[in-house]
Amino acid sequence: IHIINSIFTNNSSPQGGGAIFSVDSDIYVENSIFENNYSDVKGGAIYSGVGSLVVLDKSLLSNNISISHGGAIFMSASSTLNVNNSTIVDNSISYEYAFGAGIYNDGGFAEINNSIIYSNRLEGSESLNYNINGYSQNNFAEYNVSFSDIEGEEDWVPNGDGNISQNPQFDTGYTLQATSPCIDSGTTDTNGDGIDDILEFVGLAPDMGAFEWEPYLGDLNADGILDIIDVVAMVNTIIALTYDPLGDMNNDGIVDIIDIIALINIILDN
Repeated sequence: IHIINSIFTNNSSPQGGGAIFSVDSDIYVENSIFENNYSDVKGGAIYSGVGSLVVLDKSLLSNNISISHGGAIFMSASSTLNVNNSTIVDNSISYEYAFGAGIYNDGGFAEINNSIIYSNRLEGSESLNYNINGYSQNNFAEYNVSFSDIEGEEDWVPNGDGNISQNPQFDTGYTLQATSPCIDSGTTDTNGDGIDDILEFVGLAPDMGAFEWEPYLGDLNADGILDIIDVVAMVNTIIALTYDPLGDMNNDGIVDIIDIIALINIILDN
């Protein structure tokens, strides 16, 4: 099953998987949103049963709830989960002995790359340790995590290349603010075979999370602020006889004095 550009919201299940329940199936999800789904048992958004493969790419799972394990995703034994460039945030579990408000892996295998798993909680608890859990508890033997931002207690960073555990600094809709540590912190080689799998991205490297951050017109230093530093950068672009599309304020294919005047007027208006 291939699911593309879809939204699953306000679904519920008296069993597992508020939006998707899968057993012995392959499910590929791309550019989709799972929000406010609910399960009376496990897997507030997705239940991946025995023999299932679930692949998430550039997708958002937020504010999903399950009573037991897996506020966003529950994985059974012998299931496989691949999470690429996705964001799993603000999901919750309510039973006091449940775990994995983000993902609970009950003996399957999960591969997580270029993703953000943050602020997933047990209701009524302030503990940060409910983002990913599994059968091996704090050993995380069921997970292979790389170039991802996984929330945990102070000084904890998940094993694996390029991982961080820092506030992702979300903007509206779980996009990234310009100062986010997740910007340019992903990898193009998501399967580690030495060949780039991601060819289209903004900046020096792909971002972590579902939404690639893009600087806006005039912000030549990509700090999220239009100021005199951008004017200087635009002047340097003209002097160097180079072209930066962020400096082409009137979209005429040239960066020149007209663009400088346009940028200065925007700064003065603000």
